[in-house]
Amino acid sequence: MDAAETEYLAAKKFLIGKVVEQATLDGINLSSDEKAMLAFSEEDGTPIDEEMVERFDATHDSESYEAKIALLIKRAWIRDRTAGKLKGWQQSFKAIRDRDFYLLVMLDQSGIAAK
Repeated sequence: MDAAETEYLAAKKFLIGKVVEQATLDGINLSSDEKAMLAFSEEDGTPIDEEMVERFDATHDSESYEAKIALLIKRAWIRDRTAGKLKGWQQSFKAIRDRDFYLLVMLDQSGIAAK
C-alpha cells in the first residue's frame, strides 16, 4: 500500500468518525446500514454486501439520508473550526478529493469542502 492509499484510508476513517461522533452529540441514531454506507466506495471495493445495499435503498430515501449526513458534517466541521481543529479536515479533503467515495457527495452538499 502506497502513501496516497494510506492517507485516503486515514481520511475516510477520520471523516466517518466525525459524522458518527456528531450524530451521537446531537442525539441522532444512525442505523448500522447508515453507518456502513458512510464507507461505501465502488472504487476501492468497500466490503459492503449487495443485500445490505438493496435493503438500504429499499428503506431509505437517498436525498433525506444525504441531507442528514451533510448537516452532521457541517455541524462537526463548525464545532472543530470553533475549537481551532481544522487540520485533520484539511488533510482529509486533500486525500479524498479525487476519489470515488459516497461520503464525498455529502461533503459537497455540506458546503464546507471549499472552505
